[in-house]
Amino acid sequence: MKEHLTEPVRLFNEASSVVAEVARHRRVIMITKGDLVHQTRKVRTSGLAHLFHHVEIVLEKDAETYSRVLRSLGVDPHTFCMVGNSLKSDILPVLEIGGFGVHVPFEILWELESTDTIPGEGDRWVELRSLADVPAWLEENG
Repeated sequence: MKEHLTEPVRLFNEASSVVAEVARHRRVIMITKGDLVHQTRKVRTSGLAHLFHHVEIVLEKDAETYSRVLRSLGVDPHTFCMVGNSLKSDILPVLEIGGFGVHVPFEILWELESTDTIPGEGDRWVELRSLADVPAWLEENG
């Protein structure tokens, strides 16, 4: 278990360039779930920390948590867009509070993140094939 806490951070393909591009035009907030020390180390060693306006490490990513974090930052949930690879903890709770979601699936998903719930069709969420598609989607829709 200890080696898990010190292993190098592996970023998704194109994560650095996508976050940098989005941060040029928008306020970027990282909301991540997990152990405070472990997640803080991951953010610091990722090379991306300087791109985030704020980093929030939480124990659970649910509607109540997103509402609390956004309220503390003065962000209207109706203007918030979450980008993530988990429908369960990244997209569904944000849709529940009136925000937008961009789902970018990844072939590996932690078992506890799986869900049979698929958001209904609408204009508040989209599934993209790659993180590289996020900046263009935000430009067209945000």
